[in-house]
Amino acid sequence: MDPERLDLGRNPPRIALEWTEVDGEPWRADLRPRGSTDLAFGYSAIRFPRSAAARTQSRLDGYDEEWIDAGRYRTARYTNLPPGDYTFRVRTRAADGPWSVTEVGPTIHVGARWYQDRRWQALSLLVGVALLAVAYGLRVGALRRRSEVLSYEIERREGVELRLRESEANYLSMLESAQDGIVMVEGDGTIAFANAAMTRLFGYSNDEILARSASWLGFPDLSKPGGAPVDDESGTIDVRALQATWTTRTSVVERADGTPVDVLLSVAAEEHRGVTRLVGIIRDVSEEQRSQ
Repeated sequence: MDPERLDLGRNPPRIALEWTEVDGEPWRADLRPRGSTDLAFGYSAIRFPRSAAARTQSRLDGYDEEWIDAGRYRTARYTNLPPGDYTFRVRTRAADGPWSVTEVGPTIHVGARWYQDRRWQALSLLVGVALLAVAYGLRVGALRRRSEVLSYEIERREGVELRLRESEANYLSMLESAQDGIVMVEGDGTIAFANAAMTRLFGYSNDEILARSASWLGFPDLSKPGGAPVDDESGTIDVRALQATWTTRTSVVERADGTPVDVLLSVAAEEHRGVTRLVGIIRDVSEEQRSQ
């Protein structure tokens, strides 16, 4: 037989599957692999000297969608295969000739572990969704309760502020309607409030009265050193100590038109929204003084 005269393109090389391994062990019919599995296959092709252009392809049914060119290698390895049925196939051809008869290996069944079972996975998915729903419901419930608490707190504070404003409005209305003159004096001696009776009594506008120092009415000059007791900690005028040393007194105050008026000045300390002020009540005692 003359090899040079053989038509190798019409006679593909023969191929043989030599060995199969499952997770590094030789394949046996009694093997029952489970979980992620490694498979390996070894094969050989008988070629003639002029068959250098021969091609070999393999495919693992159940995993590969197409034939895979093997190149120079005569082994095929697959790692971490999921549960399923796998069959190894290999074929070859010389040059552009026909493919050889496909060599088929054993069908290997890879079983699923308990956590890979579809029913268990479906159950796990349902449990996960249920847990997420419960967690979502708890979170929404917590946020709703927090929102209700905040709403209640806001309503409560708004109610307190409304009552404070109403109380302050009623208080100022009472001061405005008083027959005697009433002033509120800050710790620096400035007049912060003067009622309508002050304007009637002295002839000054409310703005003009607020621009004056309380010493104009007979208050000690709080803006001067020694004019009033000072709190050692805060460095501000101690209005309570000033009230304790104060006695009701009379003084002469000049009206806007320059005429004098005799007044009786009474002083009390009043705390409003955490701020302590002096409240002065001024009464016109001119007629009483003249009758004496």
